[in-house]
Amino acid sequence: MPNANAPFGLMPVRDGASAPYNDGTDPYALLAADNTAVYRGDPVVISGTADAVGVSSVVLASAGAGNRVTGVVVGFTPNPGIVAAGYRLGGNEVHALVEHNPDAEYEIMCSGNLAATDIGANANLIAGTGGNAYNMSGWMLDSSSIATTATLQLRIVGLARRPDNEFGQYAIARVRINQTSETGAAGSTGV
Repeated sequence: MPNANAPFGLMPVRDGASAPYNDGTDPYALLAADNTAVYRGDPVVISGTADAVGVSSVVLASAGAGNRVTGVVVGFTPNPGIVAAGYRLGGNEVHALVEHNPDAEYEIMCSGNLAATDIGANANLIAGTGGNAYNMSGWMLDSSSIATTATLQLRIVGLARRPDNEFGQYAIARVRINQTSETGAAGSTGV
């Protein structure tokens, strides 16, 4: 059965010690001056400033080689605008709950094909439009970028272990962030 074309962004599934995901998030501010909508599953990067109470702020990450990622939005603190819309509307100041462990492992849908020979390689993210029926991210792994280049944003560590997933078009990959802002390292070369 072919894989479904249903992007959901990045979904944390394991921590760096191979333990199941335990929701180890921290709040980061999405400032009112930022007019970008943000969904669960969207990658974000620290912006170099903070809100009025000192919470470090983030903005939506940029897709492409060399662009760092701090973590992934997994939810939001209670806010009337979030409850009504199901995601962060641009221009609203809210706190996003961000998984920022540089060793965390995520699942993400590929924009094209994924083969067994791609395991261990690196790839970039590709931005997508959020707001599906579950108000999830539309970001995907850019299948056309798969290579060993150290500046690519993700490391492909495997095929997601799901009964409805197989190698090929729209496969769901297990990945780690290769270009993280949470360490001094600038990424490593894939195999």
